[in-house]
Amino acid sequence: MHHLLILEDEELLRASVRRGLSQIASIEIVDVGTFAQALEAIDERPPDLVLSDLNLPDRSGIELLGELGARNLAIPIVFMSAYLE
Repeated sequence: MHHLLILEDEELLRASVRRGLSQIASIEIVDVGTFAQALEAIDERPPDLVLSDLNLPDRSGIELLGELGARNLAIPIVFMSAYLE
């Protein structure tokens, strides 16, 4: 089973992405809304892939690259950004 982390602060968008991807049986999904929560989830169990928003309330999603490097983790990240308005 593959482990996916969704990092998105907009709850509606995060739920929509999770709902769509949850149709894939071989994926276990963890979703969080802040950079800090993402780091906690990564430290608990590193995912196989991260889907990350660029604009987060507590830090930029781009900074995740440095945090993964500091942890000696090579996890692919797909950056996404959208406006609900």
